[in-house]
Amino acid sequence: MRLPPPSPPSPRLAPPFNAQLRQIDNIIDNYITEEEFNETNRLNDTILEDLIKVRDECKDVAIVATASEMYWASRCGC
Repeated sequence: MRLPPPSPPSPRLAPPFNAQLRQIDNIIDNYITEEEFNETNRLNDTILEDLIKVRDECKDVAIVATASEMYWASRCGC
């Protein structure tokens, strides 16, 4: 007598959610190499340095604008 083919596994036997999360973590860990991670950090540092320069330049412009406004205000008696 022949046995019937095995039935597909029931959903109750699916791997637990935490195991699936570990698999996802492993994929992410293997996708981004340490070198790529370091390169991303270097890019972020460069962007941060650029933002600091822009901020400082904007402060300088604001100070010049304020001095100019004060000069013209004193000239016109405002």
